[in-house]
Amino acid sequence: MPVPNKPAEYANQASMPINVLLTRSIGSGLLQVLLNRDGIAHVFCLKCGEDGGKAKQYKIFTTSRFASTKPEIAHLNQKEHKYKPLNENINLIVHAAWLVNFNLVLSAFHSQFVEIVHLLSLAVSTNYTIRFVLISPIAAVEKHTAGPVPRAIISNLKTPMPFSYASAKFLSRLLVDAAD
Repeated sequence: MPVPNKPAEYANQASMPINVLLTRSIGSGLLQVLLNRDGIAHVFCLKCGEDGGKAKQYKIFTTSRFASTKPEIAHLNQKEHKYKPLNENINLIVHAAWLVNFNLVLSAFHSQFVEIVHLLSLAVSTNYTIRFVLISPIAAVEKHTAGPVPRAIISNLKTPMPFSYASAKFLSRLLVDAAD
């Protein structure tokens, strides 16, 4: 994701505790790193599954809240009493993963694009700036040959590897950039 055009927007938030919304499965290692980082007050984990992934995580993560989700559904499939705290408290969204299947056609990733739109809707529905981080594989920019991959969004449609998963991740980067 590119460096914000207006870093001053974030200056007022420097003293705010960071409340992170993580999507999908990020692994206990990344969760532990976030929880040990200064300034992170709370981590909301939205994952697919009955318990939202809580059973797979260590019990030491007391500043984490787990919830089952269907992110392709409006309000991330959360009831109002669970969605409202996300809307009021989140200031960083990390969209970490989605369906990995290299044999699917591009249209099979439709629900993942809808999911990103719902996460972006959450981000713009607040009265403050929310940072949005999309973790994307190198396959999305693998064919970039003009030196190191820049921090800026690459818009050349020939940049991703020639399979739908890479194209879907590449297009998701463009979608997030367009929302900026």
